[in-house]
Amino acid sequence: MTTLIRSTNGFPSIIPGTKLLGEIITWSCTGVKVGHLNLVNALRESGLEESVARELAPRHAFSRACKKLSDARIIRQVAEDEDTIQFQFTSERKEDERFIYELETLLTLKKVSGKVTCALPGLATFAQEELDRCLEARTGSDVTRIIQKLFEMKADLFPIREQGGAYFTPQEHVPFVSSCRKC
Repeated sequence: MTTLIRSTNGFPSIIPGTKLLGEIITWSCTGVKVGHLNLVNALRESGLEESVARELAPRHAFSRACKKLSDARIIRQVAEDEDTIQFQFTSERKEDERFIYELETLLTLKKVSGKVTCALPGLATFAQEELDRCLEARTGSDVTRIIQKLFEMKADLFPIREQGGAYFTPQEHVPFVSSCRKC
């Protein structure tokens, strides 16, 4: 016996009084970019734990910034102490059938403040702008990790396919799922 009926709009709906075991939930955050403060506010307004949206440490944000900074250059960490991390920027270009590598500069990142310094003022400014952008922005992957962390803390989430993206959650967690939908 089925628990679904066709509603007047043609979509399936549940027969009134049917006891459900849970819900299948999905979400997609592909291409999402949201400011950290906006994400924290959305969690707070939805009644969800906002501490899961932690600030990004400058060292991790710099790793993201390097994706944009690495155009035509290689960036490698060369030193680290308690306060700073130093990176070597090496330019790369192809001449004839060979690649040529030249030391461009050494860049220093202050771990706590996120301040960037290097001998090339233009590059220092660009690196600082990218770092600041990455410190503020949260990606779709970040949002997915936050959702999964919220469920880990408050509800059960069972993947229903190996690739993820679709999950079963027991019926007793429907109020929590509803809070997540508001966010």
